[in-house]
Parts: sequence; C-alpha cells; structure tokens
Amino acid sequence: MSIQLGIHAPYTWDESTYMATGLMELASQLNLPLSYLSSQAHDRNVHFRWDHEIRSGKRHGFKGWAGLNSHIMWFDVQPKKVEESRKIGCRNILVAMHARLEPTDLANLPLYDKVVCPTDQCYQALRQRCAVSDKLLTHVPWDSGMPLTTKRRNPGDPLVLFVPVDSFTAQFEGSLLCYTLRVLMDGDPNLQVVLSYTSNWTRASLGALHDLQDRFKGQLTTLRKPTFCDRLEAYRKADWVLHLGIEGNAAMTALESVALGVPVIAFNVPPNREIIRAFYNGYLIECGAEDTRAGSVRVSVNSRRLLDSLTDLLANDNAVRAMQGKEWPELETRRRNFQAFWKKLWGYEEV
Repeated sequence: MSIQLGIHAPYTWDESTYMATGLMELASQLNLPLSYLSSQAHDRNVHFRWDHEIRSGKRHGFKGWAGLNSHIMWFDVQPKKVEESRKIGCRNILVAMHARLEPTDLANLPLYDKVVCPTDQCYQALRQRCAVSDKLLTHVPWDSGMPLTTKRRNPGDPLVLFVPVDSFTAQFEGSLLCYTLRVLMDGDPNLQVVLSYTSNWTRASLGALHDLQDRFKGQLTTLRKPTFCDRLEAYRKADWVLHLGIEGNAAMTALESVALGVPVIAFNVPPNREIIRAFYNGYLIECGAEDTRAGSVRVSVNSRRLLDSLTDLLANDNAVRAMQGKEWPELETRRRNFQAFWKKLWGYEEV
C-alpha cells in the first residue's frame, strides 16, 4: 500500500529532527516517503529523504501539502493546519513531547486521530488535565533511532564529556551550565568537553559561552547546529553525556546516550527515571523538583551540590568503565515496541 508521511514541528530544523529521529529512521527502513515542514521562517518548505539527505545536513525545496496523502506527525497543536490536512485525507497524530499545553491546546486535542505520549509522566499529566478517551491518548516509550552499540573506555585515556544543550537549558540555565563546565575544566586540565547547541541562548549565557571558548581552546569543542552525523560522532567519542535539562520532557538525550552505550548524567526527575538506572547506564543527580500547573516538572538547582556530584563522578574512572560496554536488552525491547506501534498506526503492511 502507498503511505506518505509528514513531520511538522514548531522548532528549527535541528531541534525538530532531534526529536523525530526515531520516526525518521523507521520510515527509512520501511522505505516510506517522508516530508518535513517547519513553522520557522528559515526552515519553511523543507523536504528531505532521511536516509540520503539529513545525515549530511542537505535539504531541498518542498512546496505545500503536495504528496502528503496519509499521515502527518505533529509536535505542536495546530488546529487550523489539522483542518487543512484533513481536506486532503490525512490522518493527524500529535506527539506530546511534554505536558506544557495551554487550556486552548488541551481543548483541541480531540481534533487529532491519536495523541501519543513518549513518557508516562506526560501521559499521566495529560490524563489529569483533560477529559480524553483512552482510545485517543496513549503512552508509548520513545526511541531515539540511534544505532544500538556499545563502547569501552581504555585506562589512561582523557575523559570526554559530551554536553548536548537543548533550547530550554540554553535559554534558562545557560549561564549555570557554562559556570559548571568552567569549574570542571579548571579542576581537571585533561578533561575534554564537546558542547553542541542550536539556539535560544540569552545574551548573558552566550557571552559566558564565548568566554569558555576563549579560555579553554584546548579542552572545549563546540558544535553549533550539528547534523545527525555530528551528533552520532560526538556520542561515540564520549565517556559521559551530561544532560542538564531543567524541565521534564521526553529525555531524548538520555535515550540517544544509552542507545549508543554511553552513560548519561541527568537530574533525578520522573522522565529521566524511566530511562536511567544509577551506575547501570548513567547517574541521576539529586535536585529539587516540582510539578508545574502546566503538567511539566521544573527543576531547582543547587549549584554547589551539582558541582560536588559531577566532580566526584567524573573522577571515578572505575565507575564509567564498569558501565560502558554493557548490553542493555531493554533498549531492544523498547525499539521493537516503538516500531510495532508506529507501523500499526501508519497502517503499514509487509509486502
């Protein structure tokens, strides 16, 4: 049967593909046509074939809704555009990456054919905030789409810390992150840090980042708007991944990290606890956390506790070597369940 897939996101090219990698990889494996549309002006009317183009960062023009005759995956609530897509016979599937939805957005959820929650925390929050049926709302653990691999750290190698910065962290905690990295690199001149980011830095935090780049030229590597290949290479070289997300979400960084056999350090909040087990595939830093009225989890950070935890953890060479190289069978189960769900939802049938 003929299936056309579309992905629409309110974010930039880099951030939306970061969230949708698992869907793109599955569509590529099934050889399903896939189109990408973005609300951002500089990304509008972008089309790509995931397996050939996005990996190298290439893209070419795509106009309107042409060719999207089956399914569109949305990462934000767009009632008017959902009505437009229905006119050409598309099914509309909302991926609720978080529960931070306004009341008007909650009221529009029934417009979709299915609302998928990647984390149980998001699923429970939406169930409490809106009266929707179990037929519409479902919880399916997310998959990063990254190849499932393992690695092993050699004794004596410089420690490599990969820090993927999401837009919320850049906007609200960028200065804290830069201060944390400065203290860590000052304390260990052999520590190598790779920091990737897209946008949303405030003027103050961007200034702090530039100071880091000038001061630690031999220790700090920055990747601005990394492609899939850039991110994959950074993960593969890393011993630890540091994810200082301040609000609960689908924890894509954690999923990508553990899929590639790299232990991840993150705050001890519900979405991360669904993925990370201490000293098995990562480490959870204790923090203050509260549920917001919008249904998300907001982290309150004690900078001294954060630094003490990171300093002790990164100095423990035995801990990272003990975790690296482990087989994590639950990731394969997660991937099978994820792919089975979306294949069924898309109406895909093996030929």
